[in-house]
Amino acid sequence: IVLDSWVQPAYCDRVWTLCETFQAVKRSVPTKVAFPDVAEAVALVGSQEQTLDMIVEDICEGINVENAQAHYEQDKVNILDLIKEHGGGFDNFNRIVRTKVWDAFMDLVRDVQRARVIEGSGALEASGQLDRKCFWKTIAWASAMDADMYRVFQRFRRCARSQRPS
Repeated sequence: IVLDSWVQPAYCDRVWTLCETFQAVKRSVPTKVAFPDVAEAVALVGSQEQTLDMIVEDICEGINVENAQAHYEQDKVNILDLIKEHGGGFDNFNRIVRTKVWDAFMDLVRDVQRARVIEGSGALEASGQLDRKCFWKTIAWASAMDADMYRVFQRFRRCARSQRPS
């Protein structure tokens, strides 16, 4: 999955790409999500919680298979028919694809934030030795970050469930 932008990525506009992601998740095929470079910057700018809230809304509103397009209209019709018959309906389909993209984004945020905490805490000295006092402070910061991300994740789950096809 390649996202070219957080604001209306082309990926979300294509019925085929959404269907491929859905099938990969359903069949447990390992997938990766490639984010635009700006994703890391967005995750670090301003208040983490406000930024993540904006991204929650973008993911919930941006991924909707009924609004996606195909080069050939009959492809879209056929895919939507398959989703109705075998995909558990549009709500279920959208929830699965949104969750896949969200999980990948949260992994990115978690990695970036943990790296920032370790770098900023001074736990790792220039010599490569671990300063125990700073290390435990780092652990406390990481735990607080995880708690904040859990609250944002809960908001995403509520948002993803409340979305209905337009």
